[in-house]
Amino acid sequence: MHLNDYTIDSAELDWAQLLANWAPPLPESLAVWFANRFGDIFVIPEDGSVQLLDIQTGMVRKIAEGRDDFAERIDSENNAREWLLMPLVDRCMASGLTVSANQCYGFKIPPILGGSYENDNIVVKDMVEHYPFMADSRRK
Repeated sequence: MHLNDYTIDSAELDWAQLLANWAPPLPESLAVWFANRFGDIFVIPEDGSVQLLDIQTGMVRKIAEGRDDFAERIDSENNAREWLLMPLVDRCMASGLTVSANQCYGFKIPPILGGSYENDNIVVKDMVEHYPFMADSRRK
């Protein structure tokens, strides 16, 4: 497994703008570490822990005490498969669905609104539009 195969190059993204509608549940002070290809964000708040924002559910959960703990934990159990949505990304790639700069995978009908985690419900989304849409969806 190569982490880059399941993550988005987020260096050029304006995370403050993208995540403006996500506080709460995100803490106000944080650094975005990286995002998986479905747009879930791995953040580092002031306490140095690693937290994961699942944009499908709108939930944030602490997954590691810090970056070193994350590096150990991602290789144990099914953490990489779960945190990076590896089976879904693998299926998307196998079907020819790829993402480029400022894009992520998303759902035609978000699972929080009753959509499935199946390939026929997965599309490529522009991140600038996707994050505000998902923030609004979680409030419904």
